[in-house]
Amino acid sequence: VTSPPSPATYNPSTFYLFNLTWIYSGGPIQVFIEHNFTGSAKTEEVKVKNGDVYNYNITGLATGLYYWTEYALDSVGNINQSDTFYYRVNQAQPILTLTLNDSSSNLTLTGPSTIKINATKVSGESIIYLYRNNTLINSGNGPFIIYDSLTYGLYNYTIIYENTQNYSRNSVTRFVSINDNKSPSWSNNKTSVNSYSDYVKNNAYQFNITWNDNIQVDKVLIEHNFEGLLRNYSVLNNGNEYYYNINDLAA
Repeated sequence: VTSPPSPATYNPSTFYLFNLTWIYSGGPIQVFIEHNFTGSAKTEEVKVKNGDVYNYNITGLATGLYYWTEYALDSVGNINQSDTFYYRVNQAQPILTLTLNDSSSNLTLTGPSTIKINATKVSGESIIYLYRNNTLINSGNGPFIIYDSLTYGLYNYTIIYENTQNYSRNSVTRFVSINDNKSPSWSNNKTSVNSYSDYVKNNAYQFNITWNDNIQVDKVLIEHNFEGLLRNYSVLNNGNEYYYNINDLAA
């Protein structure tokens, strides 16, 4: 009988019990166990018993496939051997936590913001890696508490534990969206020829205005009825100055 039953999941504090019942009426016996629980073959006497049940225990088996078999020896040298039994300990999944502003959810914020990132390894035997947008920003045993100043955009933070003997690879990802809710602003409205000028055949007219935005101006359109119908038109630009040209405006 084994406890816990095979396969078990790695836990450094797990108490493992291997027992076997030996029935012999001819007097006292000695029982030995052969195993590779520590990585190589080893034979030990089993000294803990409860009646005919002989118990061997060990704590903190590493991940792996193990074997064990027992031998019983009576007082006159007769020996018997049990079957060979196999026992497997599988990798555990490391426990990782990743919070943004003390929340385990994704964040959506407005405007440039400073956020608090907390990356922690709760269980595991090796270091962790913290990435922002696939760029490594910290590594070690942690925990990591970082304050990150972010401008507009979408960011992802990922904590990674790479595969080790006793723990499998694991990762946690959170997203931060910093939104822009500020509209572009205009200034320097200029026209050439000036308004209220007399009609001149084939005269060239230019209408320009400066647009500024905290990120980037994406598109500028002009709405006018210069040709009789109110419509939207594309404009040209020189840096932040956007202009629209037309000839021969009627009176």
